[in-house]
Amino acid sequence: MLGLVLALLGAPEPTREQSAWDVAGWGSPVEAPAEGSVEPPSSPNPDSDEPPTPGDAPTPETEAGWDAAGWGSEAEAPTKTPPTKEPTQGPSKPPGDADYSAWDDADGSASRDDSSDSLGDDPKLRVGDILAGSLRLTGSYLHFDDPELFPAGDDAMAVTVGRILLEADVGQYLHVSFNGFGELARVPGGGSLGGSFASAGSTRSAYRTRYLGWQFWENGSVTGQLGVDRASMRVSVDSVNVEIGRFPVTYTVASMFTTNDFFAPFSATAVNRIYKPGVDAIRVATGFGTTGSVDVVGVLGYDPNNDKPSWGRSAVFTRAAVVGGGFEWAALGGKVSQRWVAGGSIQGDAGPINLRGEFHVGIPDEDGDGHDKDDRPVYGRLSAGPSVSFAWQNAALGAEYMFASDGASDPASYVNRALASYSDDLPYLGQHYVGLVAAAEIIPILRVSLTGIVSATDGSGLAGVAFIYNVANESDLILGVFVPWGAGVRGFDPMAGTVDLGSEFGTSPISAYLEARVFF
Repeated sequence: MLGLVLALLGAPEPTREQSAWDVAGWGSPVEAPAEGSVEPPSSPNPDSDEPPTPGDAPTPETEAGWDAAGWGSEAEAPTKTPPTKEPTQGPSKPPGDADYSAWDDADGSASRDDSSDSLGDDPKLRVGDILAGSLRLTGSYLHFDDPELFPAGDDAMAVTVGRILLEADVGQYLHVSFNGFGELARVPGGGSLGGSFASAGSTRSAYRTRYLGWQFWENGSVTGQLGVDRASMRVSVDSVNVEIGRFPVTYTVASMFTTNDFFAPFSATAVNRIYKPGVDAIRVATGFGTTGSVDVVGVLGYDPNNDKPSWGRSAVFTRAAVVGGGFEWAALGGKVSQRWVAGGSIQGDAGPINLRGEFHVGIPDEDGDGHDKDDRPVYGRLSAGPSVSFAWQNAALGAEYMFASDGASDPASYVNRALASYSDDLPYLGQHYVGLVAAAEIIPILRVSLTGIVSATDGSGLAGVAFIYNVANESDLILGVFVPWGAGVRGFDPMAGTVDLGSEFGTSPISAYLEARVFF
């Protein structure tokens, strides 16, 4: 909805990954937790490869402070290929023939013990050990109900994204990672990919320089792009990790309304979450035994007008996490694009119920020169909710609530709220939201996922259902539909370029989509 409003108004720059180790993808320490140490709570990863459901929560057999802090190891990728996904099931070890693309060897000991994985030590290393790829094909039929706003009527969207991935250890301490993409997309005139169908080429982040992307085709509603989504080096010495380049950064413990994700966050309805976009950064992290971790990250931001580095759009951020009492407790804060933030999060299990919550207070600072009378008011945001998993059909059920004090209190203020969004902001306009998710296996290779979001500000909402069919070890097929409800446009003046929205989701199209994913 936010992207739609900005497209209509011609707004400037569009705006937008549980513990410190699991979130950042640095993995668990090699040593096992000491006897009597507290295991971290399970936590669904917001970077999973399917629409967010509580079924994405990792198993409880994790390694305390590292996984609880968000640097856990990645889930199994498609078999017989190097991993091609962000972690989707928490900190389980990858299969034996997988590489370390999620950095699950936090202190580098695995590369020191097994030199066969090192480019510098194994002359017989095969290309398939370090090189992989993926192909995504998505098509969607869009039914628009508002002829005033969409005079052309129904339309369609299509996107094809191919990726080449490289993950390799170089010697004992260095790991290199690369993720390049090529994209060809067709989007209805005046619109853009984003929200549910966000892609690598549609990512508009203050922390990604445009010089690492090239648009080779633009003809009407069809565009083609080549770019670098990730390219980084990581040095690991004992429990200290240093990485530099373009890589994903995530500090959220929520699975739908990720209020503490400040760097290229996903929408709650994103269909494809396999690869969280990387940002241009440097990060230093360390763990303390099995129950604590600290990391500090600096992220380079760019002026949207000329793509030059800008202090106002850059970030300097830290997060500290510790496990105690069966819960992971984290504090975070620092400068992000256009504001300063301070907050925290908690996640853990209370019997069979998994509980998680996060919040932050934001102090706007548009130019990075301190908060003053020209900046927007101080605001607060929070999200929290429970989830539960069942053995029957591997079913899961969850709910989340989000509050944003800087959201609009009524539909008449939605346009101004859209124009006042921060870069890398969540795509919501109101103050109160409720989300519900459910998932279950119909048969072992076919899973159904249900998602629903309601704006408690105006009563509008969006419901989605998706069937995920595992065609083979390296391919998936997804068939789904999104159905919105709510008041439509109350008034639209094409000459003045103004629109009066009746609700947040009411103008969204009914969307039926099909997506195929292949990994090689």
